[in-house]
Amino acid sequence: MPDKINIAIVITLEGEALADTFELLDYLSDKHKISFIKESQHLPHITLCMGVIPRVMINDIKNELAKCCQEYKTFTIQTNGLGIFLKEDINIHIRWSRLQKLYELKKLIEIRFIKHWSANNNFNNKDSWLAKTSIAYKDVSYRTLNRLDFNTIKMKNVDMKVKEISIIKFEIGKKEVELAKFTLNEEKLNHA
Repeated sequence: MPDKINIAIVITLEGEALADTFELLDYLSDKHKISFIKESQHLPHITLCMGVIPRVMINDIKNELAKCCQEYKTFTIQTNGLGIFLKEDINIHIRWSRLQKLYELKKLIEIRFIKHWSANNNFNNKDSWLAKTSIAYKDVSYRTLNRLDFNTIKMKNVDMKVKEISIIKFEIGKKEVELAKFTLNEEKLNHA
């Protein structure tokens, strides 16, 4: 058993955003044989940060994330259509908007966890991080991309309340595994 593991701290999609994402994943898999994301993800999500940690530190990470979640209230973000990164490995993803609270949560988590892990600096860099949910990656070629009908694979804009954060473990060639899930504080309504 390795001494270190790859983990990510993620917001798992839920509600209508999750249902719409599953429809997109099914369409890409059934019609175009694009299924890497569908087969490797625990659930569609937004990755806040990721890194390599010593296996013995996982309980410390869980305890620290539980504290973060008690300090942070639920908030709402919104899908904002699809985006594409055209690189060697093409990435088709769901974009997100109304992100101020999401950026604040990401920053809080990064500050708390920098001491625990060897961070992937390219991913965790605040200037290059993008709130996204990948729906196609690794098995998309430029040839396949040209065959996609983007009038069919639209993502309507829906609100999603961010209520939970998960820790997932990932390894090359294996399906992601959820190690823990934590609930954010519910917003308290002020009645006049």
